[in-house]
Amino acid sequence: MEKVKQKNNFTKEIKNAQGKTSILIILIIAILIFAINVFLKKNKTATANTTLEQETSTGNEILEEKQIIENAILEEKPPITNAIAEQYGIEQIKNKTITDENNNPIITIPAGYILANPNKNKDINYKDSKNPKIEEGIVITDKINKDGKSIGNEFVWVPVPDINEIYDSEAKRSKLHNFIEYKEGKAIAITPPKLVTYSPTSSREPNLLKRYDNDNEAYLSGIKLTAKEFKKELKDEYQKTISSIDTYKGFYIGRYETGGLKSGTITKAVVKKGRSDINYANWYYIYASSKNIKKEGSSVISSMIWGCQWDAAMMWFLNCGGETAEYVINSDKKGYFNKQGPTLTGYYQVNNIYDMAGNVSEWTIEAFEIMYRVFRGGNYCNSGSTQPASYRSFQNPNNGIIPVFGSRSALYIKK
Repeated sequence: MEKVKQKNNFTKEIKNAQGKTSILIILIIAILIFAINVFLKKNKTATANTTLEQETSTGNEILEEKQIIENAILEEKPPITNAIAEQYGIEQIKNKTITDENNNPIITIPAGYILANPNKNKDINYKDSKNPKIEEGIVITDKINKDGKSIGNEFVWVPVPDINEIYDSEAKRSKLHNFIEYKEGKAIAITPPKLVTYSPTSSREPNLLKRYDNDNEAYLSGIKLTAKEFKKELKDEYQKTISSIDTYKGFYIGRYETGGLKSGTITKAVVKKGRSDINYANWYYIYASSKNIKKEGSSVISSMIWGCQWDAAMMWFLNCGGETAEYVINSDKKGYFNKQGPTLTGYYQVNNIYDMAGNVSEWTIEAFEIMYRVFRGGNYCNSGSTQPASYRSFQNPNNGIIPVFGSRSALYIKK
């Protein structure tokens, strides 16, 4: 009997021990689970910190990129480029208008463009890089590299304080001006510039050329336009250009002659330094190619320059006085007059605009008589004393095989 009792007690102790062991095992498992969770949490925190550091690094890069821009001229923060916006996911900002102390607009930087940094682009000529003046020629670009240097198309702001200087609001056409006349074979100033008397066969814009701008010729069909479409396009774009100039009190002129041209082809033209492809295309292909210079997604429209815009630039130069004013009348030794052929874009600058005299003659949209388009500024075959920056002449627009002809583009800001 005693043996049976001892056996039962032994069995009971074993069961108690087994129960305690199970509890211990469960406790150990719980501790292990807790430890694993702590480890995972710490690892997750470490990963999060690493990610945060990476994000902070990227943020710093964005700030550095912004700093490049903020160090630009006028001590203003201009719009970022689309390239930076795409790279860092920064939203493109709208036009930025810089005003004077009376809240009058001085210059508007269009969306998609930034002020070119004079500290990075040594050919930008400002007396004070932090406080440039309108009369010095403020440069914008549509692309910069990681160092903040312009590598895109460049344009210079031309102020037009009073639209009535270049536009007849009643007749809805340009007021065109002659700045020079000739005495003993040399250009002398007309002071003040003389208004060109309008007639259907004189210098005028906007207007078609009866001889070439019709559906019986191949010139318009080559740029995919009918005469009716071309007439409407000229009229509409002209009025939009004038309206924009009036609103923003100026426009942007190509800093260089239009490049990227090719005979018989509509191209995506460029406005960059060091280009040789600035000729050997007729008026129609240059006209069509100039419309492709504008940056996609920006707030501007690009085109071949109008005659009144060229005149506006000359008036601006005259108002600057000194050597800048002299350039309008006498561009001797102030441009490329080599007689052997044109040179690369970017030879001689006035107000940060290159080669408005010499190098290649530059087509405008201005019409003359029934079969000519007007070109400005002379070319390498002549001299700056006989064909200065304000020089005006005309030629058949279908002539695309002569190397003396090129063009210049302009931008207007969309309203």
